Amino acid sequence: ITGLAYATPAPVSFFRSRLALCKLRIKTKMKCSVVSFCLLLIWGSILFGQEPLKNFIPNEILIDLNAKFPGWEFPQIRDEIQNFVSNEVASGAIPEIISGDFNGDNEKDYAIFISHKDPKPNSKLDNLNLDWHVLVYLKEKSSDGFSYFKLLSGQGSPSDNYLLLCRKGEKDFDYDTENDIVYENDAIFVGFFEKAGITYVFENNKFNKIITSD
Repeated sequence: ITGLAYATPAPVSFFRSRLALCKLRIKTKMKCSVVSFCLLLIWGSILFGQEPLKNFIPNEILIDLNAKFPGWEFPQIRDEIQNFVSNEVASGAIPEIISGDFNGDNEKDYAIFISHKDPKPNSKLDNLNLDWHVLVYLKEKSSDGFSYFKLLSGQGSPSDNYLLLCRKGEKDFDYDTENDIVYENDAIFVGFFEKAGITYVFENNKFNKIITSD
């Protein structure tokens, strides 16, 4: 007697079944890890994709936006429109932000397209819970501040909307008056992809809209 206990060898089929079970568990864990990683990338791109765009906006404007629209974000514009704006319209253009001299004072002004969740959501119409706004900040020549204007607001998904800069001296067409026009200063075009477009020009201390696309 040696004092050692020997277990009875298990059948080969037993080891095969255990091996198959272990492989299944490993595959399941790998799939879960891959799915989790992909979801992390997606949410990360949505969350952190906002930050580079904010770098194009002066801090004074960001402070005002955060005060007026807590929790605001840039809208999730469709890739088709992103490519259209940056590749076909103007190289490197951003459909959420444009800058130019809108009032002719040789200062840099900004037009910004944001989305902002309604603090009182409508549970019956979920797609109307997300408000969007086109805002303008005109640089004040005598100070570091900006004058604020709200050009346009709407409800529903803003994924088909975008901003474009119309340069001073460019020609366009006014569909209301059926006349050709020339921009005296930089202007703001708000596009509704493959539907219509409105250009806002600054005249007499306010922005006037012109239907320039239908």
